[in-house]
Amino acid sequence: MNPRKKHYFLSNRSAEKLTIGLYLFKFFREIIAFSLSATFPVFSFCPDFCTIQAKSTSAITEQKRAKDYKDKALHAIYNNRNAIAIRYLKKSLSLFAEDPQISELLALAYLREDKVKEAVLWLDRSKQGDVASFYREIGPPFQVAAFKSVRLAFVDSPYPFYPLVEVNIKGRSFLFLVDTGSSTSLVDKQLAQEIGMKGRSPLKLVLSSGNKTEGLLCAIESISLGPLFVKNVPALIVGQLHQKPYARGYNFQGVLGMDFLSRFNLLIDYPNRVINLLKKNIAGEDVVATGSKIVAEIPFFLNPQGLIFLKGKCRLKEFLFLFDTGSRDYPMEFSKEFVRALKLTRGSLDDPLSCVTLDSLQIKGLRGDFTPLSLEMPTLEKIPFGGIIGNSLLHRYKLFFDFQRMVLRLFL
Repeated sequence: MNPRKKHYFLSNRSAEKLTIGLYLFKFFREIIAFSLSATFPVFSFCPDFCTIQAKSTSAITEQKRAKDYKDKALHAIYNNRNAIAIRYLKKSLSLFAEDPQISELLALAYLREDKVKEAVLWLDRSKQGDVASFYREIGPPFQVAAFKSVRLAFVDSPYPFYPLVEVNIKGRSFLFLVDTGSSTSLVDKQLAQEIGMKGRSPLKLVLSSGNKTEGLLCAIESISLGPLFVKNVPALIVGQLHQKPYARGYNFQGVLGMDFLSRFNLLIDYPNRVINLLKKNIAGEDVVATGSKIVAEIPFFLNPQGLIFLKGKCRLKEFLFLFDTGSRDYPMEFSKEFVRALKLTRGSLDDPLSCVTLDSLQIKGLRGDFTPLSLEMPTLEKIPFGGIIGNSLLHRYKLFFDFQRMVLRLFL
């Protein structure tokens, strides 16, 4: 596979722990049932056995109800309905307190709602004391001064659709990548040293190659993008970001990830090479150029890490595609799930696919490559992960991400 940008994600440790937890629970339940059958003949202790059986049935029923509530909560999280998610998560927890993922999901939902005190409580309960201490120290994150919208021009780079913008930190200008394929904002270690920013707790990062690395949690005291000022911006310090293989020639020092971008409505105007960050009550029609027309409205989802997924179809099969503005200029990369479902081979990807549809938008004649990234999306209607949509696939359009209505509008 050709060298390409590696996509940063906050490690989903909770999902790994959940899988192990469910396996152990199932394992011990089967062992207990086997021991009862082997040790105590049913006819010898019928009253006691019936009592045990009734209690066991009741426990299983409660666990099923707890799982149903959790599934509803996760569906609400994907649709950015976090207050609803919190209610369902608490109901799930009241029925089955042993699920280790619930506390982490509650912390995530409260952070999305800007309720830091509640988030800290659940971070502590999920045994993430270092992260809880970080939020206690910095106070409310993403404090935004009054504004309506800000317009930022793409900085020239070897790739015309690469959304690099200029930001200001402590009176100095830096280049940051607007990256919907990164769940969190990142800063280069050298930048952190230059402005005197110290890292705190280490957090795991997973790259699209499957490799793992670490970043140090930090807070950017204040960052300005034109007239937009944002205080207390959480970020991760990573080693020499601009010297990674995919970044040669760009020399950017930071990344604006989805934790930052989803605070606003976002317009990416590829034809005019500008980005607009807007208050969430401003509609796309209010900012696109006069004469532009809507050609498609595509619902999107935010997974627990905050990444954007679009639902699409190919050969009548549904998939979820990660939308990644930091992908340089390739149109798509296909996951192993996509390749397996459509019975493709590496050679067959050199031949164009007949059609991929994103809601009402039809994209014909696609060629792609494989991505080693593998994501499971079992909580969203069991739709498999299809791959990554690069920024050049939709470069003809003006893309308006409405995070209140959770819809992507494409304008021409």
